[in-house]
Amino acid sequence: RPRISVLPTTAPASVALMGPLASLLCAAALAALLRHLWLQWRYRQFAGPLALPLVGTLLDPGLGKFLKYLRDLRRRFGGVCVIWTGTSPLVVVTEPRVARQILANPHTFQKGSDYTQVFGLVFGRGLVTATGRRHRVDKAVLAKFFHAANLARFLDFFSEAATARIKQQLEPMAGRDVEISSFFHFLTLQNFGFIAITKDYAKDVEEAAFLTAAMAQMNFVMACAILFGVPLWNCIPGVKQMKHHSWRFRVLMQEKVSARRCMLREQPAEMPDDMLTAMIASDFDDELIIDHLVTLLCAGQDTTAYMLSYTALLLAQNMDAQIKLKQELKHVLGESNGFSRDTLGRLEYMTMCLQEALRLYAVIPSLTRVASHDTRFDATGHFVPKGSRMLLSISAMHRDPDLWKEPTKF
Repeated sequence: RPRISVLPTTAPASVALMGPLASLLCAAALAALLRHLWLQWRYRQFAGPLALPLVGTLLDPGLGKFLKYLRDLRRRFGGVCVIWTGTSPLVVVTEPRVARQILANPHTFQKGSDYTQVFGLVFGRGLVTATGRRHRVDKAVLAKFFHAANLARFLDFFSEAATARIKQQLEPMAGRDVEISSFFHFLTLQNFGFIAITKDYAKDVEEAAFLTAAMAQMNFVMACAILFGVPLWNCIPGVKQMKHHSWRFRVLMQEKVSARRCMLREQPAEMPDDMLTAMIASDFDDELIIDHLVTLLCAGQDTTAYMLSYTALLLAQNMDAQIKLKQELKHVLGESNGFSRDTLGRLEYMTMCLQEALRLYAVIPSLTRVASHDTRFDATGHFVPKGSRMLLSISAMHRDPDLWKEPTKF
């Protein structure tokens, strides 16, 4: 009879790896759980919604309407609380006294990583992203151009540019709906361009059209990256286009810088008194100058345009306020279409309208900061560990019923 022998068998390699892999996953899960519990203990002074390991509060259904969610947090947990973006705690501040302490102490509460990793991708080392000595030096060179006495030099240009743009874009639309933000984006680009590089973009409509469209697209992508954590990978829709816009934007600014340096060598007496000349005179290198020009013509122009757009929207929705503002303008200006520093100072109701628009529609709805060392909030007594990330919700504070009698009323 044939012999039957039983040979020892070996498991496939994939099966052999399952044991160590399962052990590794269990160890990682345990480590994540222990880290979560440790952070929960470290931030035990802060109230906040229930946070689960790994996902934190990301499953909270209210996150879909983020600004409303932040206002609800104040109502439920007070002016300082904590939410969890995955495994990381985020201190949410909607208490004005705490926000004032954070913004008044830039050495203790430094700009967050979104400034360097997201804004830095477009703005480089400009004023938005610069910190420490670099920020102080650059601000000293550029801030004077925004003083009232200096801006008075440009009032005639501002007035003429606005009048021409109104006749060209708004008057033909009388009696019909109009997309007002495009009007203000072009007008503010004209103004910022003239202050920064002495260029009237009404005479270069093609470049102005590219800049305004590029700025809107880049700001949208950066906002998504900051608010929702969208990664800046080229495969993500819009990111590759943003990087291309940023490159082209910088090429255009390099042309302006090179032309001005050439003027300095060949016609120094013709150098205009603007930001670009001031930066060259302060020995800024080309890359830093371009960073500032992109910041001014993108971040500065965009926020100003949206503030004016929201003001126009609110005045269109509140006819009593619109009529009162027209009466003030007629009383102060009379039949003149021009402005002076004196007449601007007398337009008190117009100033109130602009400030109220900023309250209701904060063009920068939130700011982020990181604690550089262990500290404490004076107003609430919360201990803030080193490395804590903070989100200051300007929008939530501006619409807080505890601070404003009728928070949503213009």
